Amino acid sequence: MLDNFATPLTELFKRVLTIINAGNIADDKVKLLYNTLALIAKVFYSLNYQDLPEFFEDNIAVWMDGFHALLTAPNIKILESDDDEQAGIQEQLKAQICECVSLYTVKYGEEFENHLPKFVQAVWQLLTSIGLELKYDVLVSNALSFLGSVADQTGNNKLFSEGEALKTICEQVIMPNVGFRQQDEELFEDNPEEWIRRDLEGSDQATRRRAACDLIRSLSRNFESQITEILGAHINQALESYKSDNSQWKLKEAAIFLVASLGTKKKTERHGVTETSSILPVVQFWEQYIEGDLASNRPQLASACLKFFSSFRIIIGRERVGKALPALSKLLTHNSPVVAAYAAHAIERIMMTKLPKTKEPLVTRELVQPVQNDLLLQLGQIVSSSENEFAAKALCKLLALQRELLLSAVPDLVQMIHTRLKELCANPARPNFNHNVFECLALCIRILCQAQPDATKSFEDR
Repeated sequence: MLDNFATPLTELFKRVLTIINAGNIADDKVKLLYNTLALIAKVFYSLNYQDLPEFFEDNIAVWMDGFHALLTAPNIKILESDDDEQAGIQEQLKAQICECVSLYTVKYGEEFENHLPKFVQAVWQLLTSIGLELKYDVLVSNALSFLGSVADQTGNNKLFSEGEALKTICEQVIMPNVGFRQQDEELFEDNPEEWIRRDLEGSDQATRRRAACDLIRSLSRNFESQITEILGAHINQALESYKSDNSQWKLKEAAIFLVASLGTKKKTERHGVTETSSILPVVQFWEQYIEGDLASNRPQLASACLKFFSSFRIIIGRERVGKALPALSKLLTHNSPVVAAYAAHAIERIMMTKLPKTKEPLVTRELVQPVQNDLLLQLGQIVSSSENEFAAKALCKLLALQRELLLSAVPDLVQMIHTRLKELCANPARPNFNHNVFECLALCIRILCQAQPDATKSFEDR
């Protein structure tokens, strides 16, 4: 492939750039040429992904100079998309270029070293000139990811430590992309399933906020005190604004994500955050600013608080987690599907978590017992009326933790699950949800049979 394709691909790349630079091109041919460049950039990424081929290493200046010229070129009016949600070919090309240079930064840093500074500057300037429209989301995400990959490497510290570089990045690049936009609010309200897929499940689709938070964590590894000081000022200002006027909930919502990003030092999927910044008092922030807003009348703010709670559950500690359980139970009945799903997710997370060092459960059966019937009722109602995967998982964990303490309610639960499974078999759609419903049934059988060995006869009768 490389022997036969690398040379003509490079020649085509150079030829298209020459034609574009010459100017005086018909509109339809301009679109064709930029579409061609976007495809070339994709092929370049694929050919370089596994390893750095000798041919591309020898011709790195040709490619990187061309990519830089395209990245810094002024926008062409006829290539701009009229749709605020659909990216134009120009944005697609620049997004792909950012992905290519991110690849070289991570995997081929030594060979790419001489070209890196000019791309950092170009991407930086690009991010400060892009609007908040949805059509730019993939480009912004890829550009932020590139800066994050650069910041991850200690050898690149000088690119961010000179002058007001860090302050400019925080204020002009990070802050605008962490905020809750009007477009986000519309998605949250009109398409909650898609919101959950992007925000909670971590879909492959690029989001500005996720990339901005990743950049914060990358910068914090080498500039923790500076970044915390700069963003801390914005966090305090946002919290004060919300305190004086609770209609400014978007400011507090963004502040929560900033604190979560700054406070996270080590994190796993199973345990959440296991180590936090020594500079940022995460537990104090929870007690002072998050705990009281779990039941906020703003569903977007409540969901941000729930996500913070899920992430920092180990750091918050057993006592505080137990104290929050009644609020979580009430949120399962929230009229916002997003809040109800986030509450179910939080319940599932805390019940499946064991402390990393002692291997003890984060929450004990005794801690859950006062609210177990409420949790069982609310989760059961959600599972019986929707295909909420988070509720099914949470119900499963509740049964596994409380076992015989739920014995009196198990027969009715079995009947509900039996009815629900008949409905699911007629129209199976979500395998993960179905799997967890079957798990709930298996746990019910185990609970009944362990407590009442003669109960197996009742199942035969059913």
